[in-house]
Amino acid sequence: MTPITVVVDVLSAHFGGGGAVIVQQLRAIERTQPSVSLRVLAAPWNVDALRDQLRSPVLTVPVTDGVTRVAWEQAVLPWRARTADVLYCPGNLVPLGPCPVPLVLLVQNPNLFGSGRDLPANRRWYRRTRVALAQASVRRADHVVVVSRTLRDDIAADVPRLGPRLVVVPCGSPPLPVPGAPPPALDPPPASFVVSIANDAPHKRLDDTVVGWARAFSADPDRAPALVLAGVVTPERRRHHAALVDLRLRDRLVHLGPVTDRREIAWLLRHARASVSSSALESFGLVTLEAGAVGCPLVITDIPAHREVAGDRARFVPVGDPAALADALRALEPAPVRTPWPWPVSWDDHAAQLVDVFHVAARPPVVGDPGSAR
Repeated sequence: MTPITVVVDVLSAHFGGGGAVIVQQLRAIERTQPSVSLRVLAAPWNVDALRDQLRSPVLTVPVTDGVTRVAWEQAVLPWRARTADVLYCPGNLVPLGPCPVPLVLLVQNPNLFGSGRDLPANRRWYRRTRVALAQASVRRADHVVVVSRTLRDDIAADVPRLGPRLVVVPCGSPPLPVPGAPPPALDPPPASFVVSIANDAPHKRLDDTVVGWARAFSADPDRAPALVLAGVVTPERRRHHAALVDLRLRDRLVHLGPVTDRREIAWLLRHARASVSSSALESFGLVTLEAGAVGCPLVITDIPAHREVAGDRARFVPVGDPAALADALRALEPAPVRTPWPWPVSWDDHAAQLVDVFHVAARPPVVGDPGSAR
């Protein structure tokens, strides 16, 4: 393929699911796509992590918060990208004004389209502003990449007539280190536990996970598996979770905080009796896929993104139904048989499909070609 240079705007990345996707896809491009030269623009809060993960040049942009980030992306980013062949924006937004290079947008946030934009937590003015900017970005971008059919359908319903500009590039099968290592905060590791790997965003509904677990095992707390919550949860919310649990179970409720070390995630999923999610909304079931890759049993909500990834390989419960979650947890085997299941897309496959989009975007339109006009 013709060599191209791609400027990647990673200012928005934080290292939960969305940040993990960006790192995996960029590493796969570096590893398998010699025609692509990446120049990565990072923020002070993620630059060190990106430099640890990537071989490509990672440059720091001196923004201080989300507001200055968006302002910089709108006013300065097009000029910074002017010598590239493509500007790739994996943070749900693109510059909305004139830009001298083609724009490829990656949308990962399910709160911005479809039913997600109407959740109660997304009705505040600043979240409505994000929704409006994301929907304008989809209209402005030359190509829009999404990681699931679920998210594609939501975007197409909100912003019709995108046609071939809207492309599904599924996430790859997650590489998990062997062997793993228990998180240092889990010392000593409980003999039996279920795990939830999720930050405490409103749509993740962690309260449902805590309440469902407490209902499942309150009658016999001495035999209860621990509930390990791996993700960002504030001290106030940790106290709230403890208040939801019977006193006899509280010492089995474990908040680890964020877990970013892949060895630790691998260990949690290989040793848990189940991976649990009460989420009302996902763009792609990345943790579901990670759990399936090591045969960890799944107790997850019955939402389209989970169904798209897990098929019939999970115990599904309705959103907002802790009683059903409790029933599913009680039905778990104490020592489940672990049968990993394959995912047909690797990160190398993902990178190849994404780079195809870059090359199409970088190809100058042919004069007189009826497909060249938007």
